[in-house]
Order: sequence, then C-alpha cells, then structure tokens
Amino acid sequence: MNLVATLRWDPTIRGILFPAIQFLVLCGSCYLILATNVGNRLGFLISSAAFWGWMTLMAIVWLIYGIGPKGDAPSWKHNEELFTTKYAQYAKVKNLPDTPSKKAPVGWKVLPAGSPVRGEAQSVIDAHLGKQATEWVSIGGYETGGEQRLKVWPKRKKIDALQMTREKAERAANDLVPRAQRKKSSELYRAKRYHWYDPRDYEFRGLLHGKRYFVGQQGSVLKEQKVIDGIRQYKDDGTPDMVTVMKAGKSVVDPKGKIISHVLVRDLGTLRLRSFRVFFFSLILTIVSVIALHYRDKKVMASLGKIKAKAA
Repeated sequence: MNLVATLRWDPTIRGILFPAIQFLVLCGSCYLILATNVGNRLGFLISSAAFWGWMTLMAIVWLIYGIGPKGDAPSWKHNEELFTTKYAQYAKVKNLPDTPSKKAPVGWKVLPAGSPVRGEAQSVIDAHLGKQATEWVSIGGYETGGEQRLKVWPKRKKIDALQMTREKAERAANDLVPRAQRKKSSELYRAKRYHWYDPRDYEFRGLLHGKRYFVGQQGSVLKEQKVIDGIRQYKDDGTPDMVTVMKAGKSVVDPKGKIISHVLVRDLGTLRLRSFRVFFFSLILTIVSVIALHYRDKKVMASLGKIKAKAA
C-alpha cells in the first residue's frame, strides 16, 4: 500500500495500477486456491472458464440495459437546409410542403410543439445556426420512420371468406377432372391441404429499417423599428434600429419572411457496440476454455480406464 500511496501524483499510473492490483488480488487468489488443490494447469483452465463465463454474462446485462462501456448515443445529424423542398436530395423530403401544414403526406407525421423528438431535433438545428438562431423561429416539424428493408417478421392478415369459398369450389371442380388434367397442389395450397394455416395469410414486417428523417421548418422573426417617446431610432450608420417583436415572451414569426426547411437524419450511434465486442470476445474464450476442459477430462478418463485394465 505504501507503494500505491507514492504513485498518487500521476493519475495515469493510478488508473492503470489500481485495476491491475484488483485483478491480481481477486482473480489471482481464486487461481492460487485452485492451483493448490487441482494443479497449475487444471486450476488455470477452471479459473479461465469461470472468469470469461462471468464476463459473458455481465456483457449480456450491459447489452440489455445499455450500460457498461458505452459508445455514441443515438442523435440527429444536420444534413441540409432548403428554401424549397423540391430540391432535396432525399426523395421522401420532396413530398413535404414548403409551408407548415396540419396534414402530412403519406409516411410522415406532424409533430406538435411540445414533442420530445421535435425538441431534441430543434436543439441540433439551433446549434447548426449558431448566433443566427435568434433570427429564426420554429414553425413546424415532420418526422418519418425508417423504411423496412429486410422482411422477416410475420403479421397475421384477415382471411377473405369469399376467397376461401371460391377456392373450395375450385378444389371440388379440380377433383372431378381426370388426374392428368388436374392442377398442381401448389396452386390449391390453402383449399386442398391446410385450412387453418397458409403462408399467404401472413404479411411480413421489416427487422432492419432504413434512415429516419426529421424536417424542421424555421420562419424568420418579425422585427420593427425601435421607437422611444414616439421617435424612431436609427443606428450611427443611418440604418434603422430594428428590434424583435415579442408576444407572451416568445418571438413572433414574420408572415412575409423567409421559411427554411432543415433536414436531419437519425444517427443510430454505437451505444451497445463496445458491450457487444466484450460479449463476443468473452464468449469465444469461454467456449475455448470449456472445450479444453472437456478434452482434458476425456484424456483423464481414458488414462484411468487403461490403469484399471492393467490392474485387472
């Protein structure tokens, strides 16, 4: 402990030394006890399998709850700003109106002013504008989810009773014709084989999704010339001294001003990537340690069998 106390002046050394000492004391003590009971090699294999198995379980908990070694959290990334959406580089954004609307095109939804998603995206837009953020007011926001790319998840559809009746009649008519002229069973799948299940009664959802977008519309603030005691104020260079019009503590949008649409793309981040790497690495070493223990036990059992055979 005196050695550790002398190293307090350097946080880098302490940051490396303290976990190393903890690892040697905790894991090393378990290995020492096992080594004195079952031998050095077997004790190392047992302690290795136990340690990496514990690391695998802990990494699974990290993956489930998003804790432990974290990567970059999901966030919105500013992509472009447009005076008219028809020049957007993404086809889905081109369907949006240039002015705020209560109705959104298919695939989009209008976000209210108090929406957490809109608030998070608006902070990104304000950071992009910088000092000019006070010159603009948020007047609308649209969001769309990612497009489904890989269709793997089933969802039950309603069976059309009329279609089922029609297929049953078709099956009955098919049974009346000679066997050589009958339709294949694949063409009469539901009507002939399974009345309670048919893959055609299921539609498939996507497991992987495409990009997620947010379009925030900003309107320029309404300004008027500053007036003191009925006298219009001017700056030293002769230009009017303009001030922002406020109403209920908020800036007012200029009805004749410009409207800019900011396109944001959702970055999914790498929050659980480091935890997954720990899990994958630990799982491989756990499997290797367990396999080594398995083959060692087989060799020991084979050796014991030979000894018993010789003794007999």
